[in-house]
Amino acid sequence: MREILFKAKRTGTGEWFEGVPVDVTPLQCFSEPQAKEIVMVRAGFADWGMPRSLEYTKVDPETVCQCTGEEIFQNENTKPCFESVKVWENDLIAIYAITYDDDDTPVRKRIAVVKVEWDDTYKMLFAQCVEGDMDTIARECDISYLDSSSDYPFTFWLEYMENSAGKWWEWEVIGNIHDKEGTE
Repeated sequence: MREILFKAKRTGTGEWFEGVPVDVTPLQCFSEPQAKEIVMVRAGFADWGMPRSLEYTKVDPETVCQCTGEEIFQNENTKPCFESVKVWENDLIAIYAITYDDDDTPVRKRIAVVKVEWDDTYKMLFAQCVEGDMDTIARECDISYLDSSSDYPFTFWLEYMENSAGKWWEWEVIGNIHDKEGTE
């Protein structure tokens, strides 16, 4: 059984905070409905068997994202080699094709950015292109069966990160749709 994690942006500072979302919107019987209020709660650090305190903070309800349970290895340009990062709902992931020139120098070319998105109809995560398209990915990575008219399950992308026809893919989480910067 996997751990269920959420994150959201703190109101005021805009920093990400991991925890469990709790709806604390006051109930109103006869007055105007109030704006939704969400608080994220997590267990604080404790040592030597001491009881843990709870940490909590008010967050923007629009930014709540669930962890997908997937992790990808970042390239050594952004993280130490073999360090994995969690993939969250609404993350933006850049896909790079890696080729080698005549003197065996790696050439890194960004070919697309996909957004990890939950689909309630199919109850699964999809990768939706927000920069580039499926045709470019198919051409650059020699994957002839990609259909440009559809999105693909996120697990499809994880499965095909391996070498393909002398090239390989490199992945990098470059942000989340709720970040101000968005893409590079």
